[in-house]
Amino acid sequence: MTQSSPGGAVRLGAYPDFMTVWRGQTISVFGSQMAAFAISIWIYRETGSVLQFGAVIAAQLVPSILFAPLTGLLVDRYHRKYVMLATEVGLTVAALALWALLRAGWLTPTNMLLFSPVIALFGSIHQIAYASSIGLLVPRAAYARANGYVQMGINGSAAIVPLISVHALEELGLGMVILLNAATYVMAAVSLAFARFMPKPEVAAKPRKPFSLAGLLEQLSFGLRYIRAQRGLMVLVLFLCAVSVLNGVVLVLFRPMILGSASDAVLGWLATIAGFGGLAGAIAASTFSARADRVRTLLCASMISGTSMALCGLCTNFPTLAVLAFLFSFSAPFILVSGQTLMQMITPTEIQGRVFSTRAFFSGLALIAAVSIAPVLAEYGFAPWMASGHVLAPFAHWLDAGASAPMRAVFTLTGAGMVVLALAAVRSAPFRALRAQMSEAHLVAARA
Repeated sequence: MTQSSPGGAVRLGAYPDFMTVWRGQTISVFGSQMAAFAISIWIYRETGSVLQFGAVIAAQLVPSILFAPLTGLLVDRYHRKYVMLATEVGLTVAALALWALLRAGWLTPTNMLLFSPVIALFGSIHQIAYASSIGLLVPRAAYARANGYVQMGINGSAAIVPLISVHALEELGLGMVILLNAATYVMAAVSLAFARFMPKPEVAAKPRKPFSLAGLLEQLSFGLRYIRAQRGLMVLVLFLCAVSVLNGVVLVLFRPMILGSASDAVLGWLATIAGFGGLAGAIAASTFSARADRVRTLLCASMISGTSMALCGLCTNFPTLAVLAFLFSFSAPFILVSGQTLMQMITPTEIQGRVFSTRAFFSGLALIAAVSIAPVLAEYGFAPWMASGHVLAPFAHWLDAGASAPMRAVFTLTGAGMVVLALAAVRSAPFRALRAQMSEAHLVAARA
């Protein structure tokens, strides 16, 4: 039986091991976001190039894509608590190595391009293990609320990190920011050490086969074969890949776009306001997602996200940008909580590592495509078209955004595309079938 409040909502306080893990991971997320934000400003200051900025982000994404199938196999084969512990240790060592390079004067944007994949690989393994551990820490009826708490941790940090990062970078320097990040990894590892995970569900024992390349490839491709066999799961994964394209454009263009016409402080304030929007959205998603139609929530939130992004590209006024950034971030937790909960409800716990890593593989491909193409499209596509005397010059003049106008054009088109896709999905047969499937699954979970 699940622990519920008198109003029917699941109380996560009844699952202290989840709360212990969640607190530690929230601290770790804070440190990671603080270091990432400070490093992104440092790289852009050092290079002044959106292409090099995008190259570093792409370098972070490549290992998570290449090793995603192997990551899922690793997470399903070994105890997820110990996989998470190992990655926290690896991230701590990587952060200390980064600090040592900086102290020695050897850290450059080019070196960061080579070093980022190592950190990203540990982070990718950790992310899959954490997502797959929810089912070992809370019952099915609590999945949506637990995912909401995870998003609260991420977005709560995002609300306070930008201004703290800017201040810490100016007052303490990049080295101290990296050391603080390493300390948060240690605290997360300690919290994991004291948490107890439920054992994975027993599966029928199979004869142990001798190692072969064919057998390994069969295991690595299991997630893809499972997703293809489940039509509802397949359309969900494809839609989440489209969301990754949206996020990739924001990831690579938002900061340079703002810095192209404003100061670090303005970027810090916008990111902080967006963070509070994400925190408010995470609290709302955690509170209401357990009772909501998750498919409809996913699609409606995607429409809001796309609309706010498209309008953001058309606007240079700070108050309006702040409202749009808040709305974009407010909708994001609803997308993530709904999508993740749907994945968890459809997929048996014992194979979630492989299935989730396959989803991460394709979402990562979509993300890296957006991160790689968006800067090129802005600098070599729209920038020439917006030059004086060319076809889009009136649009650039109307925006009065200077060097950021090409990036704003990419922003607007991507957001509009997301709105069109979400509207089409609302009327599509696969998503209607997925809603029916989830209605049945919700009844089963409520009786659990």
